[in-house]
Amino acid sequence: MQFALTVPTIRDRVVQTAAKLLLEPIFEADFDPNAYGYRPKRSAQEAIQKVHKLLCEGYADVVDADLSKYLDTASYCPLVHESCSNSAGC
Repeated sequence: MQFALTVPTIRDRVVQTAAKLLLEPIFEADFDPNAYGYRPKRSAQEAIQKVHKLLCEGYADVVDADLSKYLDTASYCPLVHESCSNSAGC
């Protein structure tokens, strides 16, 4: 059995947008403020900056960061600890 591919209609887009506007604030309120994945107005670069800042402040016990897809498109990305140890701001 085959299903035809269809382009979403305007009605579908309106329903999707309405659902997003309704559900996003509900889920957003439950997320940890330090979580960056799949969050509106947050990026992988901001997560890396936060990790770098905390490392420079002396925090070194636990770092949980999922960067599996971040390096796929980067031509060069220095390691966080090297960046911190070589930075004059640390």
